[in-house]
Amino acid sequence: MSRAVKVLMVLGHGSCGAVKATIEGKAVPGQISALYAPFQPAVDAAGPDR
Repeated sequence: MSRAVKVLMVLGHGSCGAVKATIEGKAVPGQISALYAPFQPAVDAAGPDR
């Protein structure tokens, strides 16, 4: 029996630093940059009017 995940929703909080850093593509301290790769497809899909 396969239990593949079809949808994964990530909920952030207002003014999320990890999301903002991904959008801006800036260097950040600590582990926040580890979230760039998973967030980038959503940022790209949102387009320039995000």
